Formats: sequence, structure tokens, C-alpha cells
Amino acid sequence: MSKLCSACLALLALALLCPGLLWSGQDQLSPGELQLRKIQERYQQLSSIGFDFSQQTTTSGRIRSGRGRAILYRQAPAEPGANPPTTIMRWDYLEPNQQSILNTGDQLSIYSRADNQLLITSTDRRNPDITLALFSGRTDLLESFAVASPEEHSPEAGATLTTLLLTPRKPHAQLQRLQIWFGADQLIQRLSMEDHFGAITTLDLSGITLDQVTPGDGKQLEALLDLELAPGTEIIRQ
Repeated sequence: MSKLCSACLALLALALLCPGLLWSGQDQLSPGELQLRKIQERYQQLSSIGFDFSQQTTTSGRIRSGRGRAILYRQAPAEPGANPPTTIMRWDYLEPNQQSILNTGDQLSIYSRADNQLLITSTDRRNPDITLALFSGRTDLLESFAVASPEEHSPEAGATLTTLLLTPRKPHAQLQRLQIWFGADQLIQRLSMEDHFGAITTLDLSGITLDQVTPGDGKQLEALLDLELAPGTEIIRQ
């Protein structure tokens, strides 16, 4: 798995742990910023989102591809006034190798079935996951990203999709710029991420399902967290 891929997994979610201040005054926002605000509000309405993905990473002319299924689930608050609920993100790669990546907000677990190995490490709070930021609905995207208006960057994924170019307002270790494509339903269907070395990772999403995980359902949460480790799996903690 490439470093940029790790970033996008611990990349579709920038200020998950520090949502930041909300911007005031809708009339002060550009058309692109208003659109990004609508996207954030759309995801704030969801308790979970799942999708199939195909991934392509291009580095110095070399292309690597993969595909699988991902799900993000925002847990229900424990009680009124409690801290914001954690968003759990899981990616299950089917190709080129079977691999599961689980991000619980505080901990990142990477399970490689071929190697029969589980790596557990703390998440990087200084450079949190962009993917999680986009889909969790908890990040103030306007505070995290500078937005180029749709007029400046026409869609490349078909006339039915609109695109925005996002640049981190603060330096990010693994992300230079991010472009997203979305439909009239405000759901992201494609994203392209470029790192500081020119490597580009593109994710195309399909089979999108909404609110399939019931908030507070312990069995569904248990299944989401269960990586189904094979007997004798080596566990490495960092």
C-alpha cells in the first residue's frame, strides 16, 4: 500500500479530532465554498455510508490498481452533552491483495491476510485522515481547505458530475491538493489526491449505500470492528 493511499485512508478526514470553528456569513462565501458547505451538510445527515471503490495510483509513470469495499460509521452520542461521537472507517481491499484497514479515530489497524500479520498503531493527530474528514461530516471543510470555484476547473468525470479543487490551508505531510467530483445529491463519487512528490491516487466510488448501519446496534458495530483474524496471526504494535 502506497504512502499516499495510507494518507487517504488516513486522508478522506482532515480535522476529525479537531473540528474547528464554523465560518459565519454565507454571503461571504464563493460559489465553490458554498458548494463545499452543502457537501459537508449532506454528510452530517448520515449515520453511515458504504461504497465499492476502485483505486489507481500513478508514481513516476508506474501505475498500481486495487479495488474493494469501504464503510464509514458515525456512532451515536452516548448521552446528551457528551463528546462528539467517533467515526469509524473500514476499508477492505480485495485486489491486488486481501487487506483490511480499520481506523477508529485513535487507532489504525492494518491486517494483511497474505502475510498473516496485523499492524496496530496510533493515528497521526497532526495529519489526520483526509478521507475520514470528507465523509465523516464532522470536519469544518472550509476551515481545512481553500476551494477553487467550479468555473475554474471543469468536470473531467462526465457532464453529470461537478468538481472542486481543494488545497489544504495548513501544510499536510502527505497531501498537496485534492480534487473531488460529486453529483446533484451532494455525494462524492470520485476523488483524486496528489502528494508532494507528484504521485496521484484516484478513487472511483460506486454502489453507494446510506445509513445501512443502525446507530446503537451493538452487533453491527461488533461486525464492523471484527477483522476476522486467522489463527496464528502475528500482531505487531507500534
